Amino acid sequence: MLGLPRGWSLNFPTGRRDVRDRVPASSNSQTPTRDVPAAVGPDGRAPGAYEYDAFISYRRRDATQLAQWIRAKLQRFRLPPEILRELPPEKQDLHNRRPQIWLDTAYEKSSDDFLLRKVFPALENSARLIVVSTPGALENITETDGKVQDNWLVREVDHFLGEARADQTDRPVDVVFGPGSIEGRYPGRLSEKPRWDWIDLRGFNIRRVRIFYGGA
Repeated sequence: MLGLPRGWSLNFPTGRRDVRDRVPASSNSQTPTRDVPAAVGPDGRAPGAYEYDAFISYRRRDATQLAQWIRAKLQRFRLPPEILRELPPEKQDLHNRRPQIWLDTAYEKSSDDFLLRKVFPALENSARLIVVSTPGALENITETDGKVQDNWLVREVDHFLGEARADQTDRPVDVVFGPGSIEGRYPGRLSEKPRWDWIDLRGFNIRRVRIFYGGA
C-alpha cells in the first residue's frame, strides 16, 4: 500500500492477488517483498505528478470508521530505518513527507453533480486507489423512483480503471478487506484487474485498535 513493501503496511497481514487467486481464509501466509513498482498512470505521469498519493473509496454505510483509520495510519506510519534504506528514492520521499490522501468526508447529499465536480477529478489526480471492500460495497442503490443503479464506490472503481481494459490500467489498486467482506466477490470491474495488493482487516474493531495501536 502506497508503495511500501508487502507485509509492512499498517502491521496487518497483506498479500498480492493474481488472476484466479483467492484471499486466504487464514492470514498466516504473508511474505514481505522488497518493493512494489512505482505507479505510472495511463497518461504517463509519474507518482509525483499527481495531486494525491491515494484515493480511498468506501461506503459510508459500513466503512466510515475503517476508511478514516486507514488514512490516519498511512499518514503517520513509519518504517524501520533498515527497511526504509532499501526503498527507491521516490518511495523514501513519499515516506518522509505526509502523504496526500483523498477521502470524501463532505457528507453532502449524494448527487451526480457532486460526483462529477469533486469525486471524479480527485480520482483522475490520484496515483493509486485504495478500495475498502465491505458488504455495502456490493450493494446497489435504489432511487426514490425505484430505479436501481451502481453505488458510488462501484462508479469510483470503474472511473479509476477508465475505458481501457482493467488489465491495461497501470495505476495500482489496493484492496482492503473490511469486516463482513465476501471472499471472491469484488466491487465494479475490480475482478477484471489481474493484479492488485490486498490487506486483511476483516477483524477490524475501532475500539480494539484504539487500545492496541494507539488511537484511530
